[in-house]
Amino acid sequence: MRIVFDLDQTLVGYARNGHLMLNRKLLGVAEKFRADGHTIILWTFGNRAWWRHVARRFPALRAVFHEVYSRDELEGHETRAPMEFGGRRFTVPQRVKDIRVIGGDVLIDNDEGHHEWARRHGLASQYIRVPAFGGA
Repeated sequence: MRIVFDLDQTLVGYARNGHLMLNRKLLGVAEKFRADGHTIILWTFGNRAWWRHVARRFPALRAVFHEVYSRDELEGHETRAPMEFGGRRFTVPQRVKDIRVIGGDVLIDNDEGHHEWARRHGLASQYIRVPAFGGA
């Protein structure tokens, strides 16, 4: 399988004191999938420079991914997301990860928007939502 992981608030997040932290539990899941022979992919809407910074801070991340995509390579698919503000409902533009673009089988991400989009397009079983990581 080709398993796609998100970076921000999924594999890394900020502590309340502002320090960047690694989600070691989820990293362990990714490492186990890799050891089991799966292709492990990172797809972040952060830019390539952000990925380099995070990878320098947490070298264990560099060793787990077979492929890495940032918004510099893949911007995602723009969709309209429902929103409510001041008692009024409207839609706003939102970027979502369509894992079919990179041949992904499953996405592990904290962003509810990706999961809502996947549900509307019959892909809900391929999108696994995890709690947002970090306290800030």
